[in-house]
Amino acid sequence: MKIRRLMAGLLAGTLLLSPLPAASGEEVTLGSYQYVGARSQEAAATAELLVRGLSLTQDADEPVEVPALAGAEFGVYVADADGQMRPWANPLYPQEPMRVRSGEEAVRFALPSGQQFYLHQESAPAGYLPMQEEYLPIEAGMSIEVVNAMAGEVCVSVTDTAGAPLAGAGVRLSGPDGRTVEAETDASGTLTFGGLAEGAYTIEEIRTPAGAVAVVRGGSQSFAIAPAEGYEIADVLVDGDSV
Repeated sequence: MKIRRLMAGLLAGTLLLSPLPAASGEEVTLGSYQYVGARSQEAAATAELLVRGLSLTQDADEPVEVPALAGAEFGVYVADADGQMRPWANPLYPQEPMRVRSGEEAVRFALPSGQQFYLHQESAPAGYLPMQEEYLPIEAGMSIEVVNAMAGEVCVSVTDTAGAPLAGAGVRLSGPDGRTVEAETDASGTLTFGGLAEGAYTIEEIRTPAGAVAVVRGGSQSFAIAPAEGYEIADVLVDGDSV
């Protein structure tokens, strides 16, 4: 079968897609994608998309709203007979999936009526996280508003009892969804966990660095020493003396 091209126009930041006659919704494989063709000569159903942002700044305790975020990319999908989501073909380049990109104001787009379409956010602007919903149903005439929050970060600093930075300390970050990430501090004794969604996180030191540890005068430091399997501890020296 052939998928005929759709005519497209770009007017004042508005994306308009108008279908020409095409084969009825059959599937065709092009490249690595399996697409669904447009239905013939059906009126276009328009919708409007606006992406807002929640930005994090050092001057504010709460996120600051960004009225419109440009550069978010959404794919258009339809469900096949088995309920699996298939990308809708780009009207100008049928070998590629159709994409809708957000702008600095609401973007209007049109699709053939008589079929249920879905939006899926493929990517967010740099520094932001995409929406959580997998597939958002598109209804004719609806205004779709999506919020992309700026990714958060957790900065960790590890020092010894004398206040000197500790490089190579192992730290585990546990998120609200139960997932964990482990990393080591750098030469300055710090590390940053980035790209985090909103929520409560737990920090845990899971590994101390090897080497000398400074102890302030009058202070104390506890150590847990265990031999490797098949070995035993013969002696422990502190400043050259057995303890």
